[in-house]
Amino acid sequence: MARSAPLIDLANEFPLLEVEVRSASQAEAVRLMHEGSVHLALVFERPGIDERENFLEAGSQRLTAVAAPDYLRRMEAQGMVEARQIIVAAGSPSATDPQMILSHHLWLTDSDLATLNLVQVGLGWAYLPHPLVAALIESGNLRAVAFDNMANQLRLWVDIVWSSNRPHGLGARRYLELIRAHGWATVAWLGRADIAATGLSGRSGAIRSPDRRIPRCAGR
Repeated sequence: MARSAPLIDLANEFPLLEVEVRSASQAEAVRLMHEGSVHLALVFERPGIDERENFLEAGSQRLTAVAAPDYLRRMEAQGMVEARQIIVAAGSPSATDPQMILSHHLWLTDSDLATLNLVQVGLGWAYLPHPLVAALIESGNLRAVAFDNMANQLRLWVDIVWSSNRPHGLGARRYLELIRAHGWATVAWLGRADIAATGLSGRSGAIRSPDRRIPRCAGR
C-alpha cells in the first residue's frame, strides 16, 4: 500500500529509529492523537473541521461488503436490514462513517482483522478493505454481498492527520516529507481528522444517515 511504502525509506534512512504502529477505531485514534500518545493518524476523512488538527490527503480506500457463504444465504432469507453487520468502532456506532452502517443489528470491533475473523466464521457481514478480502473472495471462502438496489463497494478518502499544537518527531516529520515527495498526497490544509499511530495506522467509522436508502440483498 502506498501509505506504508514510505516506512521502507524511513527504516533505510534511520535504521535505529523506533516506530510504533497501532491499529485503533476512529474515535480511539483521535483521542490518542490529541493526548499525544501518537504523532500521526491515518483515517477516513470526516465532514467536519477541527482547528486543532492539520491533515494531508493521501489517496482513497475501496471497501467491499462481504460475508461467509452460509451467512449470505441467511441474509438473503431474513433481509439486509435485519442481518448482523460488524463494524470497526470504539464503544458506539457513531464512531463510524454513516455510509457504512446499513443494518439495525450491529457488533463492534477494534480492527479490520478482528472484523474479518468474525465474518469468516459466519457471525455477520462487513465492509472491509478490498485488498484484505480479494483473495478470500477469489477462493470462495467469502462472498461479495450483492445488493439489488445499490453498489456493494464504497470508496472513501484517506487523511493523514496530526495535532497542530505539537511539533512533529523525527519519524513523523520525515514520513510526511516522503508522502509528499512521492506524490501520494494530493492536498494539505487545516482540517479534519480520524485514526492513529506513531508513524501510521488505523480505521474509520460513522453514524446512520437518515436519508440512506434501505439496502436489499439480491434475490429478495
